[in-house]
Parts: sequence; structure tokens; C-alpha cells
Amino acid sequence: MTWMPVDLARRAFPPERTSPVKDSRQIPTALWIAGTTLRVVFIACLLLITLRVSMPQSATIWTAYDTPGDLIRLALGFVVCLWIAAQLFAVPKDAQAHRTWLYLGLSAVPFALICALAVCEPVERLFGNPEAVAARRSAFSADGLLDAQI
Repeated sequence: MTWMPVDLARRAFPPERTSPVKDSRQIPTALWIAGTTLRVVFIACLLLITLRVSMPQSATIWTAYDTPGDLIRLALGFVVCLWIAAQLFAVPKDAQAHRTWLYLGLSAVPFALICALAVCEPVERLFGNPEAVAARRSAFSADGLLDAQI
């Protein structure tokens, strides 16, 4: 069976041959600025969260080779961060894509910012010496300001 009714419909009504790239003058400036800004903020927060989650669970980044789980987490996180960073440069090309990022950004960016602020830790926790981190942990634990787990 080589002939299909779908093929007949395609020949009778061929799709328009237009490129997906629209003229940039068709996108309103306010929509372009708002959609692009919210998109960049959301992707940057996603990148920050992924970077933080992929860090090793041991004391510093330099001890990632101690356990295989930390090394796998670090490698997968690096690959995912590269992919997310590449998405920053794949800009939307039409007004509908900018409108989608505007709607998605208005609902997702506040949540992404809250999550990014929640997972951020001081830089010395990631790259500093473990003794300073342990001293700060015991000082906060003695005051009751910090739970047992950081």
C-alpha cells in the first residue's frame, strides 16, 4: 500500500514555505525586552541551582575524587551546566516565543529566585578550608542558630 489519503491532502494543500525566522521588526520592543530579561534570569537561576546541587557533598570541591558518588555528581552537573549555558545563546526568534517566555517568566522567575537564594552558600564553604567551615558550624550550633545539617 503505497498511496495514503494523507499524502493526497498534502499535495492538494501544500504547507506554506516560510522560514521560522520572522522579521525582528514584528516583535514589539517591550515584549522583546521583557521576554528576554525574564528568560535570562530564569536560565541563570536554573544554572546556579544546578551548579550548587552538582557540587560534592564532602567538605570542598577538591575532595570530589574521594567518593565515586561525588565524582559522578560533579561530572553530570558539569554536562548539565554546559547544556543550560548553551540555552542562553539560543534566542527565541518570533513574537510568540517571546510571549511564552513572558508568561512563563512571570510565574517561574520568582520561584526560581527563591530556590536559588535558598541553595546558595558562602563561597568559602565550596572552596575554602574545612576547619573554618567546621568552626563556623560549631559557633552557630552552640548559639542554636543552625541545625545539625548545613
